[in-house]
Amino acid sequence: MEIQRKKYVEWLRSEKDRHFIKVLTGIRRCGKSTTLKQFIKVLKNDYQINERNIITYDFNDERLVKKFTWESLINEIESCADPQTMNYVFLDEIQEIKEFEHTIIALFEHTKIQFDIYITGSNSHMFSNELATRLTGRTSTLKIYPLSFKELYENINQNEDVQKFLQRYLIQGGLGIMINDYYHRAKSEETAKLIINDTIEKDVTNRHHIIADIHAFRKIIDFVFIHVGRDINSLNVSRNLIGSNISYKTVFNYITWICEAQILQNVPYYNIKGKQTLKYNSKYYAGDLGILSGSIGFDLENAKGYRLENLVYLELLSRGYQILTGFNHDNKKPKTSTAVDFIAIKDDEKIYLQVTYELNDHNYIRECEPLLTAKNATKKIIITNAMNAIPQDNGIRIVYLTKWLLDQQAL
Repeated sequence: MEIQRKKYVEWLRSEKDRHFIKVLTGIRRCGKSTTLKQFIKVLKNDYQINERNIITYDFNDERLVKKFTWESLINEIESCADPQTMNYVFLDEIQEIKEFEHTIIALFEHTKIQFDIYITGSNSHMFSNELATRLTGRTSTLKIYPLSFKELYENINQNEDVQKFLQRYLIQGGLGIMINDYYHRAKSEETAKLIINDTIEKDVTNRHHIIADIHAFRKIIDFVFIHVGRDINSLNVSRNLIGSNISYKTVFNYITWICEAQILQNVPYYNIKGKQTLKYNSKYYAGDLGILSGSIGFDLENAKGYRLENLVYLELLSRGYQILTGFNHDNKKPKTSTAVDFIAIKDDEKIYLQVTYELNDHNYIRECEPLLTAKNATKKIIITNAMNAIPQDNGIRIVYLTKWLLDQQAL
């Protein structure tokens, strides 16, 4: 089945005919192609755009990749275009064409034919540095995220209660390719492993020509996934991969490339007291929970709390928040340092958040402590899936996870 990505299609509506290159980026299988197809239907049905003025190429098809160079692609598109009217060009996974930026610039700057250009790509750094400079101010970017808990719960839930569906989502995530097998665990597990292997091959190993050291590369990926949501830097990864003899610089490059492919997301630490971002330490989260399961396995009890944290992180991103991890360090009292799971920033709002699977009398004070020491938050919130404690009147609000996931206004 196909789930409507209404929020993203509405963004494309608002960008239609504006003289910018529309760039849709996101991890492979997150729904970029689906979003384009849904918008093309809008062009035909709502704007009465003639099909001959809609030019589409899907470079997931290796035959097309072999057929075109960046120059021949320009010629092909020009031959299909109508010089008397606007032509809507959709280039899916365009980064598969070498030096594709030349194609985009040539169409964008075309003096004889009008083009409204939409491109997608799985790599967050699609453009080379030189051409990125030429495109500065000419692009409008939309980040596409996997299907949210709300989108799946409202469209494919087979009469499961919200808690049972949450357990399923924590394991299988929201990549569109998983939908048809969402209630078949063995098939889902197989699909998740295929996705992560395909993404690594196309967006990392092929792009950066990692051939000689592929074994070391996969060990680094597995290590970071196993430690998702925890403090990681390149040096401690290098030290922990005993017998691999991988340098700090190599680890740094590999992790950077994995993040560029959006398999992993980097969340830097922010020193709340010192008001500065730390350079070397970060936490990492999976770009999708199904991808995480494809690496560490489908057992929910394996890192259940960190899976929940990962879910909250992705949901915050999809709602437009910038995310940091808070670190409250006092040089005079280093043993009293505390960490806030997330600092979520949007507009003038700065929310300090703790995430815990269950809030009870044993962990209530521990979860509150980092929030109580934070002085410049507009809101202080604990997100939990279950509440078995009596909250105090301390300015910290308790938000139930599933209510928040199903309600855009819950924070």
